[in-house]
Amino acid sequence: MALRVTRHTRTAADAAAKSSAPAAKRGAPAATKAGLRPRTALGDIGNRVGEPQPRAALKKPPAPAAAAAEKAAPRRALRAAPKEEPPQPEPQPEPAKLESPSPTPMETSGCAPSEEMLCQAFSDVLLEVKDVDVEDGTDPNLCSEYVKDIYNYLRDLEEKQAVRPKYLAGQEITGNMRAILIDWLVQVQMKFRLLQETMYMTVAIIDRFLQVDLEQHTLAKYLMELSMVDYEMVHFPPSKTAAAASCLALKVLDGGEWTPTLQHYMSYTESDLLPVMQHMAKNIILVNRGLTKHMTIKNKYASSKNAKISTIAQLNSAVIQNLAKPLAKA
Repeated sequence: MALRVTRHTRTAADAAAKSSAPAAKRGAPAATKAGLRPRTALGDIGNRVGEPQPRAALKKPPAPAAAAAEKAAPRRALRAAPKEEPPQPEPQPEPAKLESPSPTPMETSGCAPSEEMLCQAFSDVLLEVKDVDVEDGTDPNLCSEYVKDIYNYLRDLEEKQAVRPKYLAGQEITGNMRAILIDWLVQVQMKFRLLQETMYMTVAIIDRFLQVDLEQHTLAKYLMELSMVDYEMVHFPPSKTAAAASCLALKVLDGGEWTPTLQHYMSYTESDLLPVMQHMAKNIILVNRGLTKHMTIKNKYASSKNAKISTIAQLNSAVIQNLAKPLAKA
């Protein structure tokens, strides 16, 4: 029975093959009609039915532990990833050393803040003293930074250059004469519209000038004028002649000494002035003894206007005689 079926199948397949050949030659399929699908040969059907069909691989769901591990893996990767370090700032060059600040007014004036001044400043804080110069800092004309130093300097000058009480006693100028002079100076100030400070400065200078020993000052002028006539003294510098006249007047009237202070301000020592004083003493002896015809200067200083300074007895003292001896022998 199996053989018959096989033979019958082969016969049908041969017949189908013969019938499809002419149709292929004519360019049209034998069994294709509109709306009909081409039929597959029985042999191919049988062979395909007998072939085992591949089964699609079934995806098994992952185990719970594996799924948790997969989810945790990205987190671990994020945790394990190295943290990015913030960018380090570029090294900056070292700043140049600033110079020490300009000295304070106290340092400039040489008045270092002593303990007494610090205590005074502390007392001002305790007493709540108002700083009246704090609002003047923006005005350079008021010099608020230096105002305390300026007032301290003026106070120091007041003590060093103080006017003696009754300084006109024994002089030809009286207090009434001084009052007349000051009254006239006030009129001058009003006429020329001078500052009030100028007026006060003028009076201060007058008082300090009048309290100078007029006798000593006049004698020094007399000695210098006698030097103008002496041809042997023309080579002495004027400053040296003036210093020698002051030194000799001091010795003749008061027996005073040439102090280091006078030496500092006059820039001459007593030994430097000795040759000049010897010539001055010689000139005094010549006019006092009438050994010269040039008597105009002596007569000038014999008047009351010049305190009759050329007639005082001290000009015949041993001081004058001893200084003139070296030149008299020559």
